[in-house]
Amino acid sequence: MVRMLALALAVAFAAPATTVDAATNKFLKRSSQFDTCWMRAHDRALEKGADARKAARKADSRCKKQGLRMLKEGGSKYSLKDRRKALRRSSEY
Repeated sequence: MVRMLALALAVAFAAPATTVDAATNKFLKRSSQFDTCWMRAHDRALEKGADARKAARKADSRCKKQGLRMLKEGGSKYSLKDRRKALRRSSEY
């Protein structure tokens, strides 16, 4: 009886940890997909003759759906905002 109770407690505490890890992995996957989408869209807009600001806006709107998926997987709107800022800075150099 005590063994069954101990096993049940072990399973109960082990399950949320794997769920959190899976959510984190999904978030990381979505964020890397967002980064690549943003950079490709930004580069395409620059090739077509847009200035840096307009290219950034086009990239933001083009990858909006992937950003929303990233938020759904556990991000916040501030993390998405910071990621966009970092992408803009990295593309300037």
